[in-house]
Amino acid sequence: MKLKMPQDTEPVTRTVLYKKVLFAGSLAVLLLFIFARRGSALQMPAPVPPASATSATDPLRPALVEVGSSLQQIHIDHWKLSRDWKSRLSSDANSIQQDLATDLPGLLHAAQQSPNALGPQLGVMHNVDALYDVLLRITMAADLSGGKTDAAILDNAVRQLESACKRVSTQLQQTAVLHDQELVQLQAYAAPASGTATSSGQPKTIVVNNRVGSHAKHKTTSHHTKPVPSTEPANSSNGTANPSH
Repeated sequence: MKLKMPQDTEPVTRTVLYKKVLFAGSLAVLLLFIFARRGSALQMPAPVPPASATSATDPLRPALVEVGSSLQQIHIDHWKLSRDWKSRLSSDANSIQQDLATDLPGLLHAAQQSPNALGPQLGVMHNVDALYDVLLRITMAADLSGGKTDAAILDNAVRQLESACKRVSTQLQQTAVLHDQELVQLQAYAAPASGTATSSGQPKTIVVNNRVGSHAKHKTTSHHTKPVPSTEPANSSNGTANPSH
């Protein structure tokens, strides 16, 4: 479902909160997996009490039913608007109805099946945020040109959806606090475990001194020269022989 998001601060704040919650939850699960694989003998800290088995997005269900019912009761073609605006608003209403019938049931079912998983809950809230913005646009048009009856029906649906979204946001914020507590405990547990692993597995360093001292003695290599043969005639054993004249 393609819905345009208006530029206001409340949806942005909710989006930032959802990202923080998802990041904290993913990091906590990753640290738990690492320490389980390490099998350390250190005592784990006391776990934080588990969250309720009820999905955080459950308050949205009756509010979404009311939204669908309100769109079926209004008559956009009777509003005092141009034909172009009536076509746009009718298309918006059909988009919401299609989302309620096709996309949101699967998202709500996934959130109900995994009530402690943050991903499915955030998926529902992102969808509902977009739906709320489109519904608000239709309601504002009804307040201006749609007549009192249609405007009252839509105003009631918007109030119920706003109230449900606030309850879900509060629940997700509490979940974020619980994940922060788990993260702090895991970090406190990781500090001594990582210190022990570092001290036991630290490699020894061997220092080699290649500097030559001032009193070091060097052995000189002796060079042998071959004897040079004499060019003078050798004397005989009986003396020197003189040539006769």
